[in-house]
Amino acid sequence: MLIVLGALALMATVPLVVISTTVNQLPLTTSNLNWNAAYEAAQAGLNDYIQQVDANPSYLQWNVNHTGCTNNPPTNEAFCNWASSPTSTSSLNTYPPEWYEYSVSNNGSVLLTVSGKAGTGSRAVVRTFRYVIAPQATLDNIYWTSSEGDVNFDSADTLYGPVFSNDDFNICGSPTFQASVSSADGRNEGTPYWQQYCSGTPTFQAGVPQLAGVENIITQSTGPDLNPAQTLGCYIAGPGTPGGPTGITVTLNGNTLTWATTSGYSTASVQNNASNPNSSTSCGAGHGTVTFSTLGSALFYVNGDITINGNGTVNGFLTLVSTGNITLDGNVTYPCTGQGQDITWSAGTCASPAGQGTDTQDALGLIAANNVNVSDNNAATQIDAAMVAIAGSFQNSAAGNNCPGGGTGNNPHKCPVLTVFGSIAQNTRGIVAYLDSNGYPDEGYSKAYFYDSSLQTLWPPFFIPPAGATWTPKNYEECKPGSADRALGGAPQC
Repeated sequence: MLIVLGALALMATVPLVVISTTVNQLPLTTSNLNWNAAYEAAQAGLNDYIQQVDANPSYLQWNVNHTGCTNNPPTNEAFCNWASSPTSTSSLNTYPPEWYEYSVSNNGSVLLTVSGKAGTGSRAVVRTFRYVIAPQATLDNIYWTSSEGDVNFDSADTLYGPVFSNDDFNICGSPTFQASVSSADGRNEGTPYWQQYCSGTPTFQAGVPQLAGVENIITQSTGPDLNPAQTLGCYIAGPGTPGGPTGITVTLNGNTLTWATTSGYSTASVQNNASNPNSSTSCGAGHGTVTFSTLGSALFYVNGDITINGNGTVNGFLTLVSTGNITLDGNVTYPCTGQGQDITWSAGTCASPAGQGTDTQDALGLIAANNVNVSDNNAATQIDAAMVAIAGSFQNSAAGNNCPGGGTGNNPHKCPVLTVFGSIAQNTRGIVAYLDSNGYPDEGYSKAYFYDSSLQTLWPPFFIPPAGATWTPKNYEECKPGSADRALGGAPQC
């Protein structure tokens, strides 16, 4: 009887112990669920923001400097309060409920601080993360082409920055590639994605070219910039409105742009939108001088060709768009030395750059429906800009000029150097120089291309159309728990 009573007592005790343990573990289990769910809620906020930017690049201008959601068109509750995660709708019966909110800093790089919240009451968990996000686009490279053609790199060429092509690289002589080189052409799969047709050996300091996925040029036409130019910037048409095409010359001086219609066109009309405070009424007609700060977009769109006069400077953010060709007739540079020393190099000085550089104060964008031409003045030329030749090439428009001669080393013909600081994207690689039988340039330019690394997160106005790139997080860190938005007590420390 005692044994039976003892067994019954033990059997009665075990469920009580199990119940007690389960009840005691319930808060911990709930906290663990909320901890994981808070991360998922933060991810929902990240995905929401990236989706918004993919659809509308102007979404980047809204940040934490606001006094309420009504000052953020488009109104998004996540900027100033908790927004419910899509997975937390009552129809899904999701537990725990989840919310997210975010704030943005866009000062040389896009930093998204996003918080996720899960659970309610004393068991609610808030986790906060800070992401660096950037678009995947042709701006990721100093040199980008869709088709290489039969043009060759030569022994005098040095490229300081990532290089990409959808085609197989043709290399002649012994150029130097100081950063990664990748190709989407699989014809020579299992071998390096380049061909060598002349003597010499190229130098790949980051390894031989690697196979990569196919990429599209940043935009298929100048069309996406037409409406912003008409409503916010300057739209220059030919005789009549819309009329055209026309041709203009442009002189750049700091933060001003002076333009005039080229010979053969007596007038050039300007598209105005008088109801918009940033309208292009100050652009002029036939000629004019525009200050960047007077235009909300710093966008200048020409229904025709653009010639940019040499020895120009750009201090600020400006994009020039041509439905034809853009011709650069000499130097166009950012401030480098003296008071406006904006360019920072990884090594060397502004006068003697080495490696990659960055400039978070200036960005000139040149978008041509056809070609971006560099005039061959038989003199050293520097272009500081992010350039796109949508259906054509970045090229020397008169590469037939013989070099002076008397040089040494990789440049025995003493060809002038074409220096580019920024980014080059083109449909087909254009000719910058002609080579002798040993792979050395003897007509045109030798090349020195330097990548502006700030273009990964800071780009010229309206340079990337909504469908032109996909935004992705580059890296992240978890911050101290707290709200992402200033409206809820201040951004947490990261």
